[in-house]
Amino acid sequence: FHAFGDRLIKENALELGLTPDFRVLTRAEQVIFLRDHLFEFPLKHYRPLGDPTRHLQAFLGLFSRLKDEDVGPDAYLAQAEVLLSSAADDEGRLEAEEHLELARTYAQYQTLMARLGQIDFGDQIVETLRLFRTRPHVLRRYQERFKYVLVDEFQDTNYAQNEIVERLAERHRNL
Repeated sequence: FHAFGDRLIKENALELGLTPDFRVLTRAEQVIFLRDHLFEFPLKHYRPLGDPTRHLQAFLGLFSRLKDEDVGPDAYLAQAEVLLSSAADDEGRLEAEEHLELARTYAQYQTLMARLGQIDFGDQIVETLRLFRTRPHVLRRYQERFKYVLVDEFQDTNYAQNEIVERLAERHRNL
């Protein structure tokens, strides 16, 4: 899926508003990216004074999982705001505020990555799906190109990957 997404994004970078020379960061490079930009993120709770880099791996895990489930920064932020508005007690408010902090950090991460012409592995899927959703002529071109779609190890696909497969196969229904 990632190789397919990478190729598709490279072929359609301009359609996505990406520079054709975008770069895919490895997990280690993502950690360095977060560390280098740590004070550009709206963190309070998740930037402990004793070890401000303590949660970097957890952030990346969360962002990756959100992308796997096709949950963008705006959707996560909206859900966190719903949690905050419906919080019944101090514990619920604290949890909602933590989600708000994470949602804002996710949004800032995506903004900084885009500004610097960088994507991560999750973006290879998310950007492919966005391309298919927003550019019907591009989707149609790939549907024509791939009349038959076979997914090996299908049980290991996540929601976003499944969405790509369904859109790609919907024209010929040869999945």
